[in-house]
Amino acid sequence: MSRAIQTCVVGLFTLHSVVERNPKADGGKVKQRFGMSPKIYPSLEDALKTPEIELVIVATPNDTHFEFAKIALEAGKHGEHDFGLSNGRFKSDH
Repeated sequence: MSRAIQTCVVGLFTLHSVVERNPKADGGKVKQRFGMSPKIYPSLEDALKTPEIELVIVATPNDTHFEFAKIALEAGKHGEHDFGLSNGRFKSDH
């Protein structure tokens, strides 16, 4: 989890959920690093079905930002990402 997420979460939001794309991981690093025990989802689509989730923070490799931000916005969620939406101008313009 990036420093951007830690800065956004502390004192402003409650970390509700984490999407863990690695099926062998249990999201335990979040608890170890930040002392939080959020709900772990296997996919972004599963997490977005949860009405309590209002804001999605995308902290994945840069080439996935556009895809995940678009999915979150189309689901009616607010979005934040730690770097650019794409590696090139084309995706960000569409």
